[in-house]
Amino acid sequence: MIKIPRIFGIPLIDRWLSPNVRKEDYLEQVYNEQEAKTDDDLSGPQMSSAMLSYANIRNKNLKHANLRHADLRGADLTDTDLSNANLEEANLSGANLTNAVLNEAYLFNANLEKATLRGADLLTANLALANLNEADLGGADLTDANLERAYMNGAILCNTTMPDGSVIYSGC
Repeated sequence: MIKIPRIFGIPLIDRWLSPNVRKEDYLEQVYNEQEAKTDDDLSGPQMSSAMLSYANIRNKNLKHANLRHADLRGADLTDTDLSNANLEEANLSGANLTNAVLNEAYLFNANLEKATLRGADLLTANLALANLNEADLGGADLTDANLERAYMNGAILCNTTMPDGSVIYSGC
């Protein structure tokens, strides 16, 4: 019997497996890759389409993680390092990313509606087409970030460093 890997106590599920790949083989491979790492170091895992809504993922190392299409609604990612992570089209609505490090993260078309990103580092992050409606970006650093066609209606930008280096005090 194959042991199904759990990340933060939640089974890892990938809904977009190739028809040529048995789900059990995929899960065993992911488990074996992660087994050697510490509980706090999850750098580089392939977790595309993972179902991690409302998970407690505080203070973890998720550098270079592939979380494309992941469901992270309401997840607590406080102080988590997501540098260079792929979060394309991920659902992070209502997630807590306070003081998270998202430098060079790929958040193209990600849903961050009502997410808390207070004090987050988003240097050179790609947020093109991202939904940041009603997100709290107070104290966040967006230096050199790509906000092309991002939705930011009602976003809190209190003491927020914008891509051009200017600081905005909106919604304080």
